[in-house]
Amino acid sequence: MPPPTRPRYGDPSYEDIDTSEPIPADPRYSIAPQRRRMGGWIVAVVLTLGVGVIGYRVGQPYLTAATPTTAAPALDPKAAKWLTEGEHALEDGNLELAKDNFIKASAVQEKDPHVLLDIAKLAAIRADIPWLKQRLIPETSEDELKATKQELADLLPALRKAADDATAVAPDDPAANRVKVDALRIAGDGASARNFVPKMGSTSQTASQPEAVYVLAALDLGEISPLWATVIERLRTAANAEGNLGRARAALIYALARNGDSATALAELGRLPARHPLAAALRAFVQKTPVPAKGDAGAAAVASASSGPVDVNALPHSGAVAAGGGSSDPRVLLERAAEAENRGQLLQASKLYEDVLRYDARSSEALAGLGSVSLKQGDPATSRQYFARALGVNPNFMPALVGQADALWKEGDKNAATVKYKDIVERFPESAGYPAYCKTRAAGSVSGTAPVAPETSHKGPPPAAGGKPGELSLPANTPGDLPGVTPP
Repeated sequence: MPPPTRPRYGDPSYEDIDTSEPIPADPRYSIAPQRRRMGGWIVAVVLTLGVGVIGYRVGQPYLTAATPTTAAPALDPKAAKWLTEGEHALEDGNLELAKDNFIKASAVQEKDPHVLLDIAKLAAIRADIPWLKQRLIPETSEDELKATKQELADLLPALRKAADDATAVAPDDPAANRVKVDALRIAGDGASARNFVPKMGSTSQTASQPEAVYVLAALDLGEISPLWATVIERLRTAANAEGNLGRARAALIYALARNGDSATALAELGRLPARHPLAAALRAFVQKTPVPAKGDAGAAAVASASSGPVDVNALPHSGAVAAGGGSSDPRVLLERAAEAENRGQLLQASKLYEDVLRYDARSSEALAGLGSVSLKQGDPATSRQYFARALGVNPNFMPALVGQADALWKEGDKNAATVKYKDIVERFPESAGYPAYCKTRAAGSVSGTAPVAPETSHKGPPPAAGGKPGELSLPANTPGDLPGVTPP
């Protein structure tokens, strides 16, 4: 509609407004710039940052998952073919053919995790041979024992490197960590090896994997006093699934023989491939293990690992030990163990010493006794561990001091042995009871034949010498102190 021609009643007309007077501005609607308040901006910035941090935290997993990762290069077809052929050769026990194939695969893809793992497995299998062999060699075969130790020393650097390479590219791979455990165990570092056992997988996973079962069994086998029933059960599981390699079966034969079950050991020996490098040594080791006769009261001492605990009351005894009857007194058991060792019944002596340790895990006599038995069985490495444990309980226990030196001498490290003999001679008077050959060897006469120790007779445990109050000294079973036996 057109504008009104005249103002409405009561409204001023445009002409009536005096425009010369400035209209006072209402501050509420002023468009003039005013001072802003900073508090609001600070709150806004803080809120923005907080929302950003929370958003980042919430979305981080998705961002990480979405981040592209560099995938491992695909395995070359030639390398894959050589690895497959090498693994088949390994299962068949042909280590040289396996080595040739793995070297070819490594030349194509040197840093591939699969290639590195197979090379590490082969290195562990090769080093396991001298590791077990040194436990089979008779104590009289010094040259062979020394050569075996050198063979193991030559293989260890390559094994360590292969295991480190495999775990470096696949630190969470259970198979790579199994090889790491093997490498540390073969190198003699069982404590560090056990730190990697959890990385092999859960208990249920390892129980269903024959390779993992073998690794655990071999780790226990390297202990001073293994639980033979558990070791044998694991080795049997691994041996039944390994094909013609014979790695687990060779260890099973050794464990059965050490546990006194020579009949089963011989049966397993018949299933070992004839070309296995330890076949002859295992046969000789099993054959020298006494087989319990029918009705023999000592059969309980050499029962199979599947049987229950050893009944020490069923073991034969005579002479001084007969007075103990069926007593389980550790002193009586020590007497029986010493008698059995003096008669050459090493398996029976070993079990009796172990029975003593069930009553007193810190018995220096029993520990030194097991060291003496191990030395007579041709296992100086294990004997040194027993003697070290005995000295940890009683640092001045003479049988253990002499035993350590004898073990080094038997291993061929005569310089280190001479140092220990010299320490014994300088620290203790002759009345302390160390064998006469200690002085000869302490003087550095390592080329001549050591004198035969004087004959002794078992008269029961003598009083303690430098040990704990009331502690027994090892009765007449110090290495080199047996009747008519030339010291090591």
